Amino acid sequence: MGDAGDERLRALRSECGCRSGLAALLVSVVAYTLHSTLIDPIIRSHSERLVTTLGVALAGAVVGKIAGILAARYRYRQLTASQSHTLS
Repeated sequence: MGDAGDERLRALRSECGCRSGLAALLVSVVAYTLHSTLIDPIIRSHSERLVTTLGVALAGAVVGKIAGILAARYRYRQLTASQSHTLS
C-alpha cells in the first residue's frame, strides 16, 4: 500500500481517543452549563454545581475516549480489509 498507507495503519492502531475525549468533555460541559442556567435555573449551591459539572465532564471524557478508540479500530479494520481485497 505504500508508506502513506502504512503510516495511516500505524496511526489508527495506536489511536488513544484523546481528541474525541476532549471534544466530548467540552460538549458535555457546555451542554450541562446551558441546561443548569437556562432550563433548570433553580439556584443551587456552587459546590453542588461544581461537583455535578466535574462528574459530567468526567463522564463525557470517558465516553468520548471510548468512542474515539472504537471508531479508530473500525477504520483500521476497514482499511486492512480493503488492502487485503486489493492484494488478492
